[in-house]
Amino acid sequence: MPKELNVVEATRRLGIGLDATYKLIYAGKLPGHKVDGRWRIPASAVETRLRAQVERRQSSAANSELAGR
Repeated sequence: MPKELNVVEATRRLGIGLDATYKLIYAGKLPGHKVDGRWRIPASAVETRLRAQVERRQSSAANSELAGR
């Protein structure tokens, strides 16, 4: 895996829209920097965000199961 991704690559890996990716970058929730006028996002930041999404989903599913008992 490359160390950095462009916005389109990060968008695809995150499974969100392009506008949402830019919003995350501008809000400081997804680190990135410009190289020659194009955003570059650390691949590790995308992987960290993906892991957090999975953990939230698992936690939410576990809480739903407990509430249904």
